[in-house]
Amino acid sequence: MILKLQEIQKNQGETIRFIVEEENHGILKEKIHALEEKLERQEKRIRLLESQIHDVRKEEQDSGIPVNDKNRQSSPPCNASETTSTRIRDVTSRTSMLQKRIPVALLSYTDAVNPAFYAYMSAAETAPSNHHILVFDVAQTDNGNHYNKFSGIYTVPQQGTYVFAYTVFCSTGAYLNVQAVLNSDVIDANHCNAQGADHGRSTTGVAVIRANQGDVVFLRTHPEGQLIGNVESSAIWSRSTFSGWKLD
Repeated sequence: MILKLQEIQKNQGETIRFIVEEENHGILKEKIHALEEKLERQEKRIRLLESQIHDVRKEEQDSGIPVNDKNRQSSPPCNASETTSTRIRDVTSRTSMLQKRIPVALLSYTDAVNPAFYAYMSAAETAPSNHHILVFDVAQTDNGNHYNKFSGIYTVPQQGTYVFAYTVFCSTGAYLNVQAVLNSDVIDANHCNAQGADHGRSTTGVAVIRANQGDVVFLRTHPEGQLIGNVESSAIWSRSTFSGWKLD
């Protein structure tokens, strides 16, 4: 029995690693595409500013007076070269600042959206087995697209403190043990006991944890012990849900 459980755990671990690798690959491609578009916009802005510098210098050469003082008969005498040079320095300074901001924009792009997600099951999970990952297939909120509605796994996008919460409904007469897991560590555990009841019951758990970028969080049934009944859920009535968000 122990060897069988160890084999199941090993196979599930390999499956999780494969899913996470595939998910991270897709997210990385999307982020690279978005960053390339952002960089292209920044480069266009730089070219525009450089063109403005060129125009100012050309006007200085052609007229010998500042552009702002053209056709102003009442303007007091001024040093044309000094005024134009000041404008050139101002535009050049703004261009330089923009160039310096490009790497900052690239680095901060993934931090632009506060990581958070909320998902629920659209239908009941009938007689789940031990060590089974619960899949919440409707992602109503998913800032940053870090929750996988096909695998039920959330991939942590940034290091920090996170809150993870869940509610699981079970059918009449059911007894289900569930665990919230960070990588391979159980961070919360609970049970839904509807034995002897004339209707279903629910259980809710909350965990506040420190997590690193690339960590995975998911909800599963207990690896051992007898499980009785179904996980109940529907879009209209009682929803079994899984959610999380970053605190800092």
